Amino acid sequence: MLVAAVVVPTIAMAIIFSNPLLILGVAVLAGFASVQAEMLGHDVGHRQTIRSARRADFAGMLLGNLLLGISYSYWITKHNKHHAFPNHATKDPDGDYPVLALTPQQVFNRPKLLRPLVKYQAFLFLFWLPMQPVFMKVRGALSLRRGHVRHRLLETAALAAHLALYSLLLWQLHSWPLALSFAAVHHAAMGVYNGLVFAPNHKGMALVDDESRTGFLHEQVTTARNIRGNWAVDYAFGALNYQVEHHLFPTMPRNKIIQVRPMVQALCRRHDILYHETSVAGSYRELVTHLHRTSAPLRQGRKTGTTA
Repeated sequence: MLVAAVVVPTIAMAIIFSNPLLILGVAVLAGFASVQAEMLGHDVGHRQTIRSARRADFAGMLLGNLLLGISYSYWITKHNKHHAFPNHATKDPDGDYPVLALTPQQVFNRPKLLRPLVKYQAFLFLFWLPMQPVFMKVRGALSLRRGHVRHRLLETAALAAHLALYSLLLWQLHSWPLALSFAAVHHAAMGVYNGLVFAPNHKGMALVDDESRTGFLHEQVTTARNIRGNWAVDYAFGALNYQVEHHLFPTMPRNKIIQVRPMVQALCRRHDILYHETSVAGSYRELVTHLHRTSAPLRQGRKTGTTA
């Protein structure tokens, strides 16, 4: 209901307003609403809100394919791999981006043409985020085209409906320059908000590979970063600021997960497992520091690693 309470007025304001600056402001709000819908889809994908697999898939397609234009099956497959291999040097799909090196092994495995960008990734990171929603939409559509999904026809129809409805919304915005600006601002705001919510959860935490993998508890805790919250932080992050607990109990609803936090902390103290928690500002500082430190060999001209 909270997502609908934001999405519906956002669409109405985009159509009713005539001032271009107000319309672009609505586009920013639309980006916020989109990520809130995305986080609800995340909860649905983990069966936090709906236990039935069929109903969860249907709800996921409504939120992902129809509302956001992102293939739900593509996302859930990628996200399940992330939970199975968090911060794994080669198997975590959330750790493989052409213009970023998140592990020392990736620094010199990036294409030579992109290494100047990787060299200064800590400063450029924020500029890549606006493009993230577009990449997600394209990759999701390609996964449907290849047929690697269970509900291919239904998902394709939902994506087509999203494209038609979004085009209809843009058509209502008085002029095509304004419509295209709205779409650009909407997706940019969505990408920045999405990145600022999800990136701090693991980047800069312990890395693992096939040789260094440990038990479930140790691996899930040490590869995740918690962010201290209050009601505003919890809402903005969709309770994913309790990333340690989420990875240990992915099916637990977000309104309950904070209740197990003291138990997990006590368990980690008892078994001498590093449980890392910081502030919102601290999480971003650690993220940027990690990106800068990882790309240091490129700035220092070292010739180690595997070339592409």
